[in-house]
Amino acid sequence: MSYSIHDQIPTTVSGLKSKAKVLVRRNGLKLHEALDDVARESGAYDYQHFCHLYGGDRAKIASFRHEIILEQDWGYPAFGKIQRIGLRVPLSKPIEEFAFRGIGCLPRIRVRRRRGNCFLIEACNFSQESFARADLTRAARTIQFCDATGLIPATSRSVSSFPDPSYRSLDHCSAWMNPDSGRAIFVDEQYVNPRGHFGGTFEENGQPWCQENDFVWRRPKWAGMYRPEDRTDFVVMSHRLRGEPLGPIVQRLEKYRPAILNWTGDFIC
Repeated sequence: MSYSIHDQIPTTVSGLKSKAKVLVRRNGLKLHEALDDVARESGAYDYQHFCHLYGGDRAKIASFRHEIILEQDWGYPAFGKIQRIGLRVPLSKPIEEFAFRGIGCLPRIRVRRRRGNCFLIEACNFSQESFARADLTRAARTIQFCDATGLIPATSRSVSSFPDPSYRSLDHCSAWMNPDSGRAIFVDEQYVNPRGHFGGTFEENGQPWCQENDFVWRRPKWAGMYRPEDRTDFVVMSHRLRGEPLGPIVQRLEKYRPAILNWTGDFIC
C-alpha cells in the first residue's frame, strides 16, 4: 500500500521541514504556517513543540520499549472485500500496568477482541480505510494521554459534586480522574474551524463557565485526543479547590515522547 507525502507523518525535524516545503508549493502557505500545520499533524502543538519532542534526545524516545497494536477492519462484507489495518502504539509501560481495567473503558474505544498485545477495535464507519485510520489514531492518542498523565476515566462519584461542563452541544468532552486522589479534571476539545462551531469558541463560552463555577483552565502545548488534524482546541479544566491540580498534568503532556500519534505507518494484517 502506497501513500503520498500528505499521508507521511514525520518524526524528525528534517522530515517535517521537507513536508512543509512541499505544502508551501502546493497550497501557497507561508513557511511558518506549513511548519506549524505539519507539526500539529504529527501530534505536537506547533513547530517549536515538535523540535522539543523530536530534536536531539533520541535515547528518550527509545525508552518507550512497550507497545500495543490496534487493528480495525474496513470494506464491504456483502462482496467479501474485507481488509484489516494495524497501528503500532509505543508506550512507556506495559498496558497491564495502566490503572484502568482495559482500553475498552476509554472514551470512543470499543474493543471487539484482544489477542496478546493486539486489540481489534470496533469501527465507527466500516466503509472506508480513511475512517479506520482515523479511529485507530484517535484511540492511540487517547491511550497515550493516559500513559502521559496517569489519569483514568472519571467515575460518577468523582464528578457528581461538580456542575456539568457540557455547556454547549459538543460530542467530545470527557472527564478524567487521578486514581490515587480521586480528584477529577475535564477535557474540552471543540472545533476551532467554522464548520465545527456549535456555539462559539472556548473564550466565548468555556472561559465564562469556568469563572462562574470556580474552575481553572489551561491549554497545554499538546495536540489533543479527538481530531487535532481538524483543529480541535484542547483545553483542560479543574475545580479550583476540589479538582486535580492542572500544573503537573500539563507538564507531563508537554514533555511526553513520542508525540501523540497521527498516522505513523500502517500494515495489512
